[in-house]
Formats: sequence, C-alpha cells, structure tokens
Amino acid sequence: MEPITTAIVAALASGINNATNTAIKDAYSALKNKLCDMLSSESEAVNALQNLEKKPDSSGRQGVLNEELLHANVEQTCEIQQLLKTLLDKLNQTESGKEALSKYTVNAEKIGVVGDNVHIENQSF
Repeated sequence: MEPITTAIVAALASGINNATNTAIKDAYSALKNKLCDMLSSESEAVNALQNLEKKPDSSGRQGVLNEELLHANVEQTCEIQQLLKTLLDKLNQTESGKEALSKYTVNAEKIGVVGDNVHIENQSF
C-alpha cells in the first residue's frame, strides 16, 4: 500500500474512536478533511474512504482506497505530505499506533522468488 493509505488504515485500526487516542484522531481528521476538500465529495476516493471507515479490516476496501488515491495523485501536495507526516508521527507515539503501522507496512529491501519456471509479470507494494 502507498504511505497515505497505510496511515489511514493504521489510524482506523489503532482505534481512533478511543478517547485516549485524541492526537491520532485529530491528525486523522485533519488529513481526511483536507482530502475531502481537495477532491469532490462525489469522488471515488472520498467514497472509498467512507466505505473503508465502515469496515476498516476489509482488504478489498483498503485496495480500492489505495487505487483511488493513487489515481487522484493527492500525495504529491505539500499539505498532504505534512498532514501525513503528522499522522504517522502520532501513530508512532502510541503502542496501538505502532502495532497498526507494523501490520500494514512492508519493509523489504530484497524480495526473491525461488522455483522452477518462475515468471513475475507485475509487482505492487
């Protein structure tokens, strides 16, 4: 997943509705509000985000959000980058946030495939 999708999913998984995570909730809300302001309220990315909020553990909904945010190309803006950094910082300050981030983040320098007649058409992370 792209960093913005990972941060959103991790924030939802960390329990942003829990009163003890108000810093994460505030950072998430700021990012979400900016995304909604940048995109039409009728956009597929906003719809995907709203659907993911209803069912955050759905890998299908996570994939749709990731795809729509990539298509909208919002991650390149300075404001989104700053809000994303703030959210990631807040997630890293709590145990539930760290746990959620580690679940959805892939850190790999080398990935290999072993086997006879192996052919890789496409890689996506």
